[in-house]
Amino acid sequence: MKSLLLTLSCCSIPFSAVSQSVISGKAPFYPNLELSVFGFNGIYDQKIGSVKTDGQGRFVLRTSYCGAVRFVMAGKSIELLKDSTSDLHFSLSAAKLDSLSVLQGQSARLYKDYRVNQQLLASRIRPLHALKRLYKKGTPFYSAVEQQLSSAERGIADFKDKLRLANGYASYYIPLRRDLDALTQAHSLTAWDKLCTTYGRHLTQDGEELETSGLMRRLISAYLEGIKAQSGKAYTDKREVAAALDLLDSVDVETPRGQQLASFLMGFFKSRGNRAGRDSIVNRISHLSCEVDERLKRSVRAFKEFKIGAEAPNIVFSKVKNGSRSLYDIRSKYKLVIFWASWCGHCRLVMPIIEEDYPKLKKSGVEVISVSADVDPVVYARAEKNLPWPYDYVDYEKWDSYPFLDYDVIATPTFVLLDAQNVVLNKQSNFEEIIKGIDH
Repeated sequence: MKSLLLTLSCCSIPFSAVSQSVISGKAPFYPNLELSVFGFNGIYDQKIGSVKTDGQGRFVLRTSYCGAVRFVMAGKSIELLKDSTSDLHFSLSAAKLDSLSVLQGQSARLYKDYRVNQQLLASRIRPLHALKRLYKKGTPFYSAVEQQLSSAERGIADFKDKLRLANGYASYYIPLRRDLDALTQAHSLTAWDKLCTTYGRHLTQDGEELETSGLMRRLISAYLEGIKAQSGKAYTDKREVAAALDLLDSVDVETPRGQQLASFLMGFFKSRGNRAGRDSIVNRISHLSCEVDERLKRSVRAFKEFKIGAEAPNIVFSKVKNGSRSLYDIRSKYKLVIFWASWCGHCRLVMPIIEEDYPKLKKSGVEVISVSADVDPVVYARAEKNLPWPYDYVDYEKWDSYPFLDYDVIATPTFVLLDAQNVVLNKQSNFEEIIKGIDH
């Protein structure tokens, strides 16, 4: 594996001290409802703001943010690009990209064109190339296919010309996304080696544009996948850890980007059951002299301390619920903490069962506290109103929500059973298994 040269000294935060510009839109299908607007800060989603649309679905938001922006509306989302100093104005007739009309914003227009071109490439150009090979050159059918192909490819060429002349955020974002899309076309060691070098260069050399792209998680995953493909049958957990640590050292764990990479790797190794990998990251973090990112700090603490028999971290509600301000205030023989989300398919199957069983659980001395990974207030409000228990928590931070980090949760649903003193009795992904520890 090739070493990566460190050229990144620091990552500045995406909300830099520049003049604010305006994001405005009109979505007639979404009147008088809360719209959540998210940007990105490295591997994390970062909320730019929330705004309520008027009776015609119009909204206005001021921000200094530059990068990829996601608009969340009743469970559906639209992603666009925003330049640093120019305004972004658009309209939507439905919550899907093909209904989007960009009225102002060079990078937003280019991003929509890029998505259209990607669809054109998948639905027309590649099939036409395959069809062309079936006919003999010079035949009427071959000529007809060639003519259609030429027309489609002209559209791609025109877009590339526009992108070359662009000087906004799209001129950074779209080439990066193309590099990532190339992952699906790599079928040789040479191709993988080239892509790994490219991905490593982005992670170590790119400026703060990478932080606001929303592509950093995907970029890290692609790099690690490339290393695995290069190694073939020789790939082991030990080699996986070595590759990750090499990348971490190249990015420099002392920098904000390095700490976000460490946070990502903590979750990555947990999902793969690679405890040695998590131990290695914790060892790197323990020697840091700089201030450690709060999310990373919580992930490391949970890895070290969250276990059966330990006291569970407290969960503080946004307001007093049924006389309790936090998890520790709830008086009950057992406390069942459920980590879930309205968008989670498994959760949608099991939550009605728990809701039906809630009266029986209460009789057995069990109180339920649900913690959601939802990001859309409108959708969460619809789902939460059906919950029969009085205690719920949501901060719309998804996996970066502090309770998810504190309880070392990376999947939904996850169930954690506590006793009256908040000691962890069990942690399971299966509801039937978790309730076996309850005295009926």
